[in-house]
Amino acid sequence: MRNNNHLYLFALSVILLYVFTTSCNSDHKIREGIENMQSSRIQLFQDSMLCINEDETINAKEQQLLKLVLFVDSSECSSCNIKKLWEWPPYLKSFDGLDAFKFLVVLEVKSRDLEYSKEQLKITGIRTPVFFDTLFVFRRHNPQIPDNRMFHTFLLDESDSVLLVGNPLINERIDKLLKGIVNERLMKYQSVE
Repeated sequence: MRNNNHLYLFALSVILLYVFTTSCNSDHKIREGIENMQSSRIQLFQDSMLCINEDETINAKEQQLLKLVLFVDSSECSSCNIKKLWEWPPYLKSFDGLDAFKFLVVLEVKSRDLEYSKEQLKITGIRTPVFFDTLFVFRRHNPQIPDNRMFHTFLLDESDSVLLVGNPLINERIDKLLKGIVNERLMKYQSVE
């Protein structure tokens, strides 16, 4: 019986050690991914992509203060992700009227799927700029963005540097941080005008 207790304690120790090192390793990878994204500016390459909702596009000559970007790469199910875009309009209502804040989607789509993807997009009713990247220029010119989807929603400042990484729809902490940054930046922006 005593040997069984030692064996049980040993097994429990190994499991706890595994969980602890895996958790630390995961946190380290997340920090490393964010640091990589913040190491250089994100290049949007809007001119190289087909834009839907062009009336909402970001004029390159205008200095937009903040841009929340959702990137969907071709390894993900494009039609599934397009259908999920309906979740964004209700969330984005809290940012209505803020000219210095834009939400845009970069959707990496294979050329053969472009027409189908455009039809799927119409169903969502989304009114923000959606850029179809059939040439894969966004990924090619932004290798600092990790493959992990958790890094594919991010907030950019006026010089396209990453301020925040994470999806506010699924992470309450990211939501609070995003709203805090937007409020702080917009107050600074308004005081400059």
